[in-house]
Amino acid sequence: MLGYINIAFENGPGGHVLEYTGGPIVMDNSISQDKDLQAKVDAWREPFAEFSKEVVGWTNGDLDETRCQFDECASCRGLVPEEVLTCSPWVLNA
Repeated sequence: MLGYINIAFENGPGGHVLEYTGGPIVMDNSISQDKDLQAKVDAWREPFAEFSKEVVGWTNGDLDETRCQFDECASCRGLVPEEVLTCSPWVLNA
């Protein structure tokens, strides 16, 4: 869920809420894409196209994320960034 909220607080101790406005931000196909923003995203993506194809590691085991909220886990959230920083000369020389 994505949204926004604006809150006005009273001055002084306590800072009670005076008013608020907000609502969800629709993230579906009912709103057309911003062409200028999409052009910027495409331009940003282009330099990384080849880099993103580089294999930086692999595993023969499962990346079990069922314990991630309780313990450290070998998930892609930690594994991939570490490997990219360790193995990629493109990142290290940037």
